Amino acid sequence: KLYGLYTKYLASKGFAVVNFNYRLAPEYKYPCGFLDCCRLMDFLAKNAAEYRLDLNRLYMVGDSAGAQLVSQYSIFATSAEYRDLFEEAENLVAPVPAKVALNCGVYELYGREDSRVSENYLPAGLSEKLTESISHVLNYLNKDFPETFLMASVNDPLLPASAVMKKKLEEFGIAYEYHEY
Repeated sequence: KLYGLYTKYLASKGFAVVNFNYRLAPEYKYPCGFLDCCRLMDFLAKNAAEYRLDLNRLYMVGDSAGAQLVSQYSIFATSAEYRDLFEEAENLVAPVPAKVALNCGVYELYGREDSRVSENYLPAGLSEKLTESISHVLNYLNKDFPETFLMASVNDPLLPASAVMKKKLEEFGIAYEYHEY
């Protein structure tokens, strides 16, 4: 609903658009929403011909938690070492996006002092592998991460998270465009 006009506009310009929902915290804790994203991408890859999708021109856009999911999925799709952390997703096809747009996301939880994230998003007794998968996501970012449009708001308390992502993109020589609004 939130992106209805935007997605309709893209569709009117000839883009195939998939706007999906995922299970939300606090009712569904990590990694539910992330696995929903992975399963969607697996479905799209396996049904690309039926829906006339060109997976070589796959673009993903995410805002806030969606930006976190798009970045985490892109790392999942480009890092075998990271994929190994998710037994539930080991048989999923993970097409790599050609480009991603990330808006005002938190790209890893390591070092965050925001207790609301811990209380609302992370389940009690999270396994060591899954704790690693969400706390240190950017440690798995590599040169195969997609070209990125990274944006943030100068008034957003999450602005420092975009700076961390920008630094990682630079470290691996990944093409990106960065804007603060």
